Amino acid sequence: MLMATANEKLPLSHLADRSTYRVGTPSPEEPALVHVENHSTGLFLEEEVDLAAYRVALRTILQAALAPAATIELIIQIATELG
Repeated sequence: MLMATANEKLPLSHLADRSTYRVGTPSPEEPALVHVENHSTGLFLEEEVDLAAYRVALRTILQAALAPAATIELIIQIATELG
């Protein structure tokens, strides 16, 4: 499981494992949750201590990600270079 405090950033290499996850709040009346899934099982996490690490991971990914237009430009650039 990912371990980090709310003010930490995780290296991107720790985020590229064999599982996927979603962080979300279904509605104001429902608690925040994380759904973790891998090739053999799925799990819903609702405890704040568990959610904190996934919020840090999501924030790290979002900070490293390119904007949609920049992503398209990069893909076009790489495709052009590869011919």
